[in-house]
Amino acid sequence: MIRRKTMFKKGVQFKGLFIFVVLAMIACSNKINSQKIDRLESQRALLALNTYLNEVNLKLERTTLENESLISDIDKANQNASASAADAKKLSDQLSSDPGNQKLAKKASKAANKAARDAKKAGKLNVEFGDTTEMLKMYKEEIASTRDKLKDLKSKIEFMPNTNKSN
Repeated sequence: MIRRKTMFKKGVQFKGLFIFVVLAMIACSNKINSQKIDRLESQRALLALNTYLNEVNLKLERTTLENESLISDIDKANQNASASAADAKKLSDQLSSDPGNQKLAKKASKAANKAARDAKKAGKLNVEFGDTTEMLKMYKEEIASTRDKLKDLKSKIEFMPNTNKSN
């Protein structure tokens, strides 16, 4: 009977050692998996930031093209407004020398209305140009901020332990 007690104790010791080894392996594998998960999540965040950066870059390019188009439109509108104002002034001067001329008064009125419309159109284009210029500034700031975030995230990923031996 004494033999059985010692055998039993050895069996318990072996089972205890076996359970300890299994638990240690599980604990280590969870740590490795946790590191892998953290690294993958950081890489996913990096990809999301890159996607966002690309979207903002596209918006910047579209707004830049729109801004360039507005510059030519503003130039044309300003030329039209100047020409309309000059015509209205010329007709107004003629009307002041002949105040009773109804036909000339009608032409002067139409020219003044056209000058007002052209000036209003030029003003709207100038406001739109100011808005797009402000958007360009905002996009450039957003791009700089996102690039800083990307740089920080890349350095964080570089210093994470790479537990994947195949990469």
